[in-house]
Order: sequence, then structure tokens, then C-alpha cells
Amino acid sequence: MYLQLRSTLVCLILILLLVTLPGCGGEGAGDGRSSGGSGDGSGAVNVGVVINPGPGTPIPPGGLDVNAVRFIRLTVLNGATLADAPLASTSIDLLVDEVREPLLLPGVPAGEYLFLLQALDANEAVLGQDTRLFPLVPGLTTPIDSVVDPEGIRFRFRGVVLQAGPVTATPPVIRPGQTAVISFDTTNTGDESASNVRLRISLTRGGADVSALFSAAATPPSTRIPAGDTRKLSFGLTAAGGAAPGPVSLNITVLEGAGNVGAITTGALQLNPTLVDISGPFAVTAQAMAFAGETFRVSVAVSNTGQAEVRTVVTDLVFTDPSGLTVTKVSHPDRVPGTGSATFNFDVAIAAGAATGSRTFAVTLSGVDSSTGLAVTANRPGSGTVLLERAAVLTVTSVVAPPSVNRGQSVPITIGLSNSGSTVARIESIVPLSGLLTLQGGAALPFDLPGGGSSTLTLTGATAQTAPFGTSAIQVEALGRDLTRGNALTASGPASGSTLVQTTATLSLGDLGLENPFGIDSAGPAIPVTFAVTNRNPNGAALRFSQARLTLTTASPADSHYRVTAPPDLMTRSIAGGTTERFVFQVAALATAPRFATTFLQVSVTAVDQNDGTTSAVSATGAWFVREAADRVLGQTDLRSSAPNRSAIPSASSMNLPLAVVSDGTGVVVADSRNNRVLAFDSFAAPAATLVLGQAGFTTSGSGGGASDLRDPGGVAIQGTGILVADTGNNRIVIHDGVLAAPVSGRPGDRFLGQPDGVSTSPNRGGLVAVNTLSAPTGLTMAGASLVVADTGNHRVLIFRDLAVLATGASADVVLGQANGTVALSNRGGTAGAETLSSPAAVAVTGDTLLVADSGNNRVLIFPGFATLTSGAAATGVLGKASFTDTSPDNGAGQTVPTGLNRPEGLVFFGDRLYIADTVNNRVVEHVFNVSSPPGAAPVSVLGQRNLVEGTANNAVFAPVDGFSLFAPSGVATLTSGAVVVADTVNHRVLRIPRP
Repeated sequence: MYLQLRSTLVCLILILLLVTLPGCGGEGAGDGRSSGGSGDGSGAVNVGVVINPGPGTPIPPGGLDVNAVRFIRLTVLNGATLADAPLASTSIDLLVDEVREPLLLPGVPAGEYLFLLQALDANEAVLGQDTRLFPLVPGLTTPIDSVVDPEGIRFRFRGVVLQAGPVTATPPVIRPGQTAVISFDTTNTGDESASNVRLRISLTRGGADVSALFSAAATPPSTRIPAGDTRKLSFGLTAAGGAAPGPVSLNITVLEGAGNVGAITTGALQLNPTLVDISGPFAVTAQAMAFAGETFRVSVAVSNTGQAEVRTVVTDLVFTDPSGLTVTKVSHPDRVPGTGSATFNFDVAIAAGAATGSRTFAVTLSGVDSSTGLAVTANRPGSGTVLLERAAVLTVTSVVAPPSVNRGQSVPITIGLSNSGSTVARIESIVPLSGLLTLQGGAALPFDLPGGGSSTLTLTGATAQTAPFGTSAIQVEALGRDLTRGNALTASGPASGSTLVQTTATLSLGDLGLENPFGIDSAGPAIPVTFAVTNRNPNGAALRFSQARLTLTTASPADSHYRVTAPPDLMTRSIAGGTTERFVFQVAALATAPRFATTFLQVSVTAVDQNDGTTSAVSATGAWFVREAADRVLGQTDLRSSAPNRSAIPSASSMNLPLAVVSDGTGVVVADSRNNRVLAFDSFAAPAATLVLGQAGFTTSGSGGGASDLRDPGGVAIQGTGILVADTGNNRIVIHDGVLAAPVSGRPGDRFLGQPDGVSTSPNRGGLVAVNTLSAPTGLTMAGASLVVADTGNHRVLIFRDLAVLATGASADVVLGQANGTVALSNRGGTAGAETLSSPAAVAVTGDTLLVADSGNNRVLIFPGFATLTSGAAATGVLGKASFTDTSPDNGAGQTVPTGLNRPEGLVFFGDRLYIADTVNNRVVEHVFNVSSPPGAAPVSVLGQRNLVEGTANNAVFAPVDGFSLFAPSGVATLTSGAVVVADTVNHRVLRIPRP
């Protein structure tokens, strides 16, 4: 029997080693570990089996001295878990040195068994133990020597040692259905981590298991407790609804690994029935209505139907919308006795600006059950509502009167009222606070104004006859009562109105003035016709027109000649007392408007006093002439500017005394005399010049006599892409070939006439007059290949028949105005005649006819047969004079006359139209040209003046410059469109005047 038990033990040890200890220990050996304990929570010593790696190997740290182990006791339990009772257990003691042979355990069925392995000393005291589950295989005969070193089995202390601390139940007392949190600390005092830590729980009362009356909701414990660490393990424990009261013992076992006991700890929990019941509902007392700015009270009666007292009571009054409310606890008992009640009071202060309306509130109560110390809360709190109102507060928000009113006039006064309260305010009367007005309420009063509302009342106010002139304030007071509270209400400002007290205004003779224009452009853009209306009484009411009309009268019906547009604000703009307002009609002359005939203007208006409607009417008259106006300008920023060089230094856009102009139909070339240069413009749409000759750039103006210089140039002509300049001050003609095709500013001349070279400048080359000399030449023109020059200082006209072959210093082919090429006398030294000239200033050719502006003789001479003219030829016709012998300005009339001229200095043809720059008469006259016209033929039109008998500069002395005015025009040209281009010399500009 002894041998059989010994064999069984060895077999079990062998199985234990094979199943649970692979890979543990020192070099090449295993160290199986599991948890165990003493079962009393004091921290039992755990042991594990270690296979000795070989002779001479030292015992690992913490291992038991093999000499101290006398017996190994093996106990086989009949079950697979520690929860099973140890039935039919078998214990076997075996000497350590007897574990050498294979052991058998016959008759034991296969399966998992629980083994308790203990190391005992000689006195059979337990030095250490281990408990584990593993399968048992009957019939195992493996020799123990094959797996166990001859030195045998030895024990050491395990690295995992668990200790469980005291249990805490929170709360320690619960009712049925309530949950307590059970927690305790578990410490691993070993030197290795414990893994897979779990709990076993049992509940007992008086030795009986009452686990079925509770449900556990474990808080997942840590599955691993590192060596030397402490972890808190906890779980929830809920009592069933029908659980009987009384104490409950808690038994908690901490397990580690495959079921080994690590530690056991205990605790207690008290289960009690319901002792307190404050489930309500509370009896809440509060007034139904309260007003902003006041305080109301809420009383709450709380009943405790339970047996236990509620103490340390806390109550709260909470509004769903607390804005504008301040809640204060007034009287609050600190306990509610069992089966008793208590009253709690709250004062609620309402802010003045609190929103009105129904406010809902709730009362909550919480405290402590005096028998159990547990917190209790009312689960059906009391609630209530209160209607917040604001007492009616009446305010005058606005007082609106007409902006102005006449003395004695009755006017509507609109009064704005608001009720900032929430109750209805009844307005019973409105009282003025000043003597300015008397108010009549009529059917408008009494008037109910709801809470939070605003409205207006319109009453009739009569202005006092003695009210002072000027702006007066209007203040009123509203009287009434609050329909809810019944108290009286009085409302005044902050609002007040005002009105301007005036007297009735009327117009009389002299209050309307017409600013008469000098003229209107025939078929041109509309011009402004301005009339001014004065309201002379500074205390008078403003005036508005009920009717205003501009009437034009000519020899035929005016409507067929003009288009009149009234100002858009004519009937809406007011004329305040003591002020003058100007109104502008736009008037356009149609092509049918008669020229050189007076057009009469009449403006008539009917004005209405804007306060009381009194009407008055006045009118004014004027007159004008139809004429043509310029629509574009070069040299100035607009048609009303006339300063030389725009009052600055020269630029590409400015001029100073332009004397001559020529056009190729689109582009314009100007002799800018005082700036000693010639400017070329691409068109009137480009107001800045693109080319300058005579200067290196656009900002200089000095004169000189070199090949690149000019001095007071007085005439220009275009031949193809070349520009010819009458360099008056240098007594020569400068030819710039091809300069328009390759524009280079400041380029020197290519050829020079009147001088032997490009640097000589003396009159007549510093000697006697000849056919190759010049003296102050001004006008010049091209007629086919021929160049015609007005040799002004030599009182003659020179014709060079072929410009293309001319070289510098070339001689003229024909001389007109003198008997030959060596004489330079005004009128050949005698009286004027058909063959004489005096200071000719301009030349023009149309067809086969040459015209010369014989400026000193105040006439234009006509020379037919231009192609065959010979030197000394006589003119066959004359314009500006009745005969060839008359040379007086304006035919000696002493004033401008239609058929006269006064120093004409410019000529140009456009078709059958001849335009003459009548310089001193400040105009350009237009003739329908006929080579056989009788002497002194009258022009058909005039530019720069309103008729043919006026000749003042800019239309009148010191009159403003505009598109109609001219001041000493010296040059004239035409564009392809037929528009006339005028060098308006003393206005320092060049104008484009469209022609009908």
C-alpha cells in the first residue's frame, strides 16, 4: 500500500511538472507558477515546483532550502473548482528523497482534478503549498528519472502574493431596489505580476445563503496586478425589490490564474425598508399676477408620509425662464418630521425690465434620512405659474407738426404714444404745454392703448396769430389712467416737436429774373436757360410752383424751331423765405430755327405758399440769336477756359497765342506762336499733341534760329506727310518732309526757303528784297504741287510752282502785289488797287482761283486763273470792300458791318463755302463763294458773334468765354465732316465748330 501511494504521488508530481511548468526556471529549465493562499486573507506563502537544472547549480533567490523540506503532502480533491466541497479527499505524504520512480494511479477515471501540494518540515508544519487543476491520465508509466534530475524536487516561494484589504460598502445601508458600490484594495506583495485576477462572491445572513436576493454588476477588475502594486476592485450590488431588511455578510474570494485562492476578505451591508416619503406633490401657494418692480411670495407646504424624519432640508424654487427674477429664501425649516409637514417660503423680486407673460416655476426638495443618513429627494416636486405684468407707463414718443406753418393757420398735429407696461392705458386728454398751439381732440379721444403697444393720434392745432417767427418747440402732455390698477397716468416727453412759424409768401414784380444766354447753337446741343426766383420775405413761407413755363417767340411758330426740356425738379423744389433758387431749362435749336433774327423768351411762373396754399404769379422776358457753337477744344480743359498754357508751363495739351491751323481732314497742325513751336494732333478726340516741332519736347518754349528752332511761327501747311511752317520771326519757310509718317519731336527742317541755309534768320537775308528772300512770312498753303506764301513783311504773295524740286534758298516763280521781285512797298508805295497788297496774312486756293487775305487793306482779293498767274497780276474780285481802292476797316463805318472786314488773317475753303477769319471783328464770316461775285458781297453766316453787326471779343466786353465766343481768331481750317476749325488766338485755343 505504501508503495502504491508513493507511486501515485510521483505520477501526480510528474503530471504536475509536465502540464503546468514548461519554460520556467533558470538556464534551460522551467519555473511553473500559480497562486495560492492561506485562505484567511493574511497573505499565505505560495510555492511552486522547480526542476533542478543540474549538480552544483545554486538555489534561485527566494527558493526553499531543500534540507528544510522533509515531506511532500499531496491531497486529491473530488471536484474541479474551489467552490466545491472537498469530498472523499485523499492525502499522501512522501519523503522527498523517495520521489525517484514512476508512479501509477490505477482505478481513477480520466478528467481534471484539483490537487493540493504542500511542503512540510520535520514537524509537519507547512512551509509552502500550491493548488492547481490539471488532467489526470491513468496508466502513466513514464520513469520519473527521465524528467526529474537525480537531485530531485525542491520548493521555493512563489513570486505572487495577494492580500485583500477591508471591504467598503457605499452606502452602507440600502433599500430594496437600491444599489451599493462594494470596493476593497488588493495588493500583490510578491515579486512577480498576478494575471487573470477574478472574484467569487457569496452573501449570507445568519449562516444562510441570501445571494439570490441580490444582483451584482461587477466593475471589471484589473486582470493584472503588477508586483508590489495595489489595485482597487469594485462591483455594484443591487437589492431585489422584495428583499427582507436586515444585515448581510459579504464573503469575497480573490482568485488568480486557473482557480488558485489568492486572498479572502469580508464585509457587511445593511438592508432597510423605506423610512421617509416626501414624494409630494407639494402644496404651492403663489399670487396669480405680479408686477415688474415688485416682490411676490411663493409658499411651499411639504408633507412627509414616511416614518423617519428628513433633516438638513434643502429646497429650491426654479423658474423655467428666470430672466429678470431674483429668488430669495425667506423661511426654511431644517427638518420635516415623520408623518409631518413644514412650510418653506420664497420671495421673488421682479426687475423693472423683466419680460411680461406667464412664468412657470417648480419646487424641489432634498435632505437626509435621519434614521439611515441616506440622501432623499422628492420625486414629484410642486409647481405653479405666475403672470408677470408691468403697470401701464405712458410716454409721449413723438410730436410731429408740419415743418412750417403760417400764423393763424390750422394744421394737423400727430402725437406718438407708447405704453411700456403690459396693462391697458386709457388716454383721456392731450394738453399743449406751450402757447403756440391750441389742440382740438374731437372723436379721437378717449383712446385705449394696450400694454406694450404704441400708436399715434392726429389732432388739429391752430397757430396763434401772435406766435413768434422762427422755429418753436411743441410739447404736449397726455392724461389718462391704468385700466387694470385704476391709478391716474400722466405722460409727457422726452419727445417734443417743432415747427417753423412763418407768414404768407407771395411773388411780385422783380422777384423773377432771366439770365439771358448770348445765343444758341443751330442744330447743336441744348443750352441752359436759367431763371432765378427770389422769395424776398425772410419770414415768409417757402414757395413751390404750381405752373412754370418757358415760351419762345419768333417770326414763325416757336414750336417748329426749338425743343424745350423743363428741369426735372421744377415742380418739386421749394424756395425758402429770403432765398433765391435758380431753375434751368434745356433748349435746343432745330435746324429750322431762323438765324440772325431775334427769338424772344418769356418765363412765367405761378407760385404757391407751401403752408396755406396762397398763389401768386410773375414773368420775365429775354431774347437771343441762333448761331453755331464749338463742341470740342484743343489747348484748354473745357470751352470756358482761356488762360495761356492753362496758367502753367507749356505741355502737349496747352497753347499760347496760336496763330494758324491746318487740317488733313482729321488731324490738326497748329502754329503755337508764343511757345515758338508747331503742334500736331491726331484728332480732336486726342486733346494732347503727338508731335512738336521747334522744341526738343513739350515743356519748353524758347525761340532760336537753328535748323531745329522756330520763332513766332505764323502759318502752317500740309503736303502729303510733310509739314511746312511759316517761321515768321526767322523770316523763312521750314519744310519738314515726311515728318507725319515718322514723327520725331524736335526734328530739324529738311529744306529752308527765304534763307540760304538752316541757320540764317535776317529779313530778306540781311539785304535787299529778292525772289528768294522773305520778311515775316505768315500764311501759306499748298495748291497741288504749288506752294503759295503770304510774304507779309514784303507786302506780297510768292508762288513756288513745284515744291518737290525746291532746294534750300530757291526762288519764287510768281510775285503778286508788287511789280517785280525786287520791290517791297505797301500798296506799291501808293494807294490800294487790284494789283497791290498791304501785309497779306493768309492765302487759299480753290479750283483755279487764288484768294489772298490782304490784312493791311482789310479785304480779301480774288485772283482767277491760278495756274497761269504771272508776276504783278491784278485781282478781279474783292470781298470786304465795295471797291479796290477802299481800305478802311469795316468800310469806314466805325463799327462792325455785315459786308466789312477788319484785318482778316485766315482763309479756308470747304466746297463752295469760304470762311474768313475776320480777326479784329472777333468773328469768322461764311460766304457762298463765286469767283464772279460783285465787290462787297455779303456773307451768309457768322461764327463767334450772334449777328453780322456785332464784333466785340467773346461776344461782349469781359463776357465769359464759352463755345460761341472768339477773341481775335487768326487761323481757320476745315475737317472732312465740314466742321470749321478756328485758331482762337487770344483765348489760347483751337475750336471745332460743327456746321449744319
